[in-house]
Amino acid sequence: MFNFNKKKLKPGHMLLLVLAVIIPTTIQSNHARAEQTLGPQNTARTITHTIQSQFPEQQRHISVHLPKGYADNADTRYPVLYILDAETNMDFTIAVVDFLSEGGQIPAMIIVGIHADGTRDVDYLPKLTDPESLKTGLSGEANHFLTSIENEVIPLVQKTYRTTDFRLISGHSYGGLFVTYALTQNPKLFAGYFAQSPYFMEAITRFSLTRLDVMLQNNPDMQGAYFMTLGNEPLLAKGFAQVGNLLKDKAPKSMLYASTHQSGRDHMQTRMIGIYEALEQYFAKDWPIIAAIESGNITAHFDGLASKYGTRPRYELNAFVQAIQGLLQTGKVGPGTELSQEFVNQHPDSPFSHFLLFNAYAMGGNRDNALREVNAAIKIIDETPEPSMEMKQLYPQLKQVQKQLGGE
Repeated sequence: MFNFNKKKLKPGHMLLLVLAVIIPTTIQSNHARAEQTLGPQNTARTITHTIQSQFPEQQRHISVHLPKGYADNADTRYPVLYILDAETNMDFTIAVVDFLSEGGQIPAMIIVGIHADGTRDVDYLPKLTDPESLKTGLSGEANHFLTSIENEVIPLVQKTYRTTDFRLISGHSYGGLFVTYALTQNPKLFAGYFAQSPYFMEAITRFSLTRLDVMLQNNPDMQGAYFMTLGNEPLLAKGFAQVGNLLKDKAPKSMLYASTHQSGRDHMQTRMIGIYEALEQYFAKDWPIIAAIESGNITAHFDGLASKYGTRPRYELNAFVQAIQGLLQTGKVGPGTELSQEFVNQHPDSPFSHFLLFNAYAMGGNRDNALREVNAAIKIIDETPEPSMEMKQLYPQLKQVQKQLGGE
């Protein structure tokens, strides 16, 4: 039984209720999230388009995967992640993005998978001109493919879907080589370039180093990012190291870059781990809720993210619950209250968002606001046709608290 003075709450009384009710909800949310991420319903949010390309004249196919809640949030715009070799890389990329975004580590994103369509050798390889390099037979028309992406694929996606201007691109093997080529040719087309096991054979490495060196010299204030990863791949290791050393020596301080070795992984295994690590690393400094808390001004931090990425952060219930619990448990009532208010703003129809804000107000001794949030949580449950088990467990405790606060 909680004992409240009707004029003023005693700080700290509500924390035990947070732990008793919310933790079971958190565990169930994690279980449900795993089922949703790995389930077959991913395809229900994927639309395929055919483009009659002029670079060169041929048909190209793209698959556009929309984030969960896209249809229900008509005013929300989303960053875009472009993936090469959609035939083999799309499914696990969807799982990775869903998992990280639902955990509050990265924003929800539109994923655009560009199909190779049998022409990847031509599309992904740069055009080599020196006689020695031509002997390898590894020469293509990557310049045409990059033009197609810039002038055909991106405009179609922007016209058809609610995108922001924030874009990333990822590719593996030949695709990783193309991503590197795209960086050297148009470093501002994407905010981040992710290359898994880029095909840095000797002749292509010479080409890539030359182009990369020129690009870095011409862009001393570059704001973009380039992340590459390699497994146990001896044939590619020398070129990988050479590109990494060039970045270490000449990349401007404003540029994010990393070259990572995946010990024990083969050429194909670097794909999923590489995109996971690149996304997590790219957004680690500012997107997770902990970054907002550490900023000292949660609201201003969220405003800054909206300006940078073109969309205001939206987090799942589980991410909010864990962060707010941590703040309240350590007595950080001010930031706990601010974050709880953001929770309510993003999830106004959840009784748990109002419940946590109630706890924050209670710990701060604000009786009137605490009662308001208790009433809001009770009203939501009352109006829910089929309340969840967690709602049913929470309801009698809310009614008890409401009575003690002098409510209905």
